Amino acid sequence: MLLDRYYKISEKSLIIFTVCLLSITAVMIIYFPFFYLYIIQTTISLLFLLAFSFKKFIFYAVNCLFVLVLLLYSWDSIDIIINKSNYYNTFEPLTAQECIAGYDLIKEEITQNVHCTSLNLTKKDSLHFNKLYNNSNNTIKHLKQLGCYSVEVWENSVQLWYDDWVVNIEKENNTLHYSISQLH
Repeated sequence: MLLDRYYKISEKSLIIFTVCLLSITAVMIIYFPFFYLYIIQTTISLLFLLAFSFKKFIFYAVNCLFVLVLLLYSWDSIDIIINKSNYYNTFEPLTAQECIAGYDLIKEEITQNVHCTSLNLTKKDSLHFNKLYNNSNNTIKHLKQLGCYSVEVWENSVQLWYDDWVVNIEKENNTLHYSISQLH
């Protein structure tokens, strides 16, 4: 609207720009999945500015906004697909101890298995786990942001517990498999 008087943009330029914008957004989300919300919000803001500036761009902006909102609402399942190896590798060292049941994200502490009377961690193991989870702070913050409140571990499996569903990530023959179970 405002810039249409001074610069006439062609349909082909709008299509190319829209495809490039969505491609850059997709690449950034894949490389920086923990910042998906900020990336999508920035892209939506840019689309609003362009739609306000160019009357011809409104149609493309509405379609892109629709795609981005769908992506935002399905992000939980997409995130598991992208980051399953990162989640498994972060919590896999806990599986070495029989008395460790998992990691409580709310209290930020390692939970003890109910079958063990005491958690017999050596000082070396304790320091190792503290160092590990201090280095994995971004992963833990990201899981909290997605609504995960607990991580349960055993042999070759890690479970991520959410309010409505549980994600089970298993390692079989050096291949990671995941399954999602609804709690209701």
